[in-house]
Amino acid sequence: MENQHPKIVEITTPRTEPDITETQKTTPPPADTTTTADDALLRAIADAGMDLLKQAAKERVSKFINDLQQKGNLNPNEGKQVLEQLQRETELARLRAEQQAALAQPAAPASRQFKKLKKKVKRLQKEVQELRAMVLLLSNNSSGKG
Repeated sequence: MENQHPKIVEITTPRTEPDITETQKTTPPPADTTTTADDALLRAIADAGMDLLKQAAKERVSKFINDLQQKGNLNPNEGKQVLEQLQRETELARLRAEQQAALAQPAAPASRQFKKLKKKVKRLQKEVQELRAMVLLLSNNSSGKG
């Protein structure tokens, strides 16, 4: 199976940088901590609810198998095997779903690649500043002559 999520993503269209003033560069945007706290709380509540549902389903299946054993439709070994097989299949289904969700997310760049890209961005930002300074000097020189 071919790897559909390469670690290196090639960007083919150049993106233009918005004009950012010095104060905007040094002032970080305000952090919205309430959203992340709310998200964490909702996630914890959802996880607790899922755990309760799993436990209820497991108890219900166990009760059903016990009832079959008591009626004589299923011997104790078969009941145990059915329960174990159901648990294995459920765990496999959960792992497959988890794997599919992980594959659906874009791959993050490797640490080395991230550092390399960060250096490149800083270098390009410096070049842009130098070019802006040159343009400013040239425009001042040409306006002073006229």
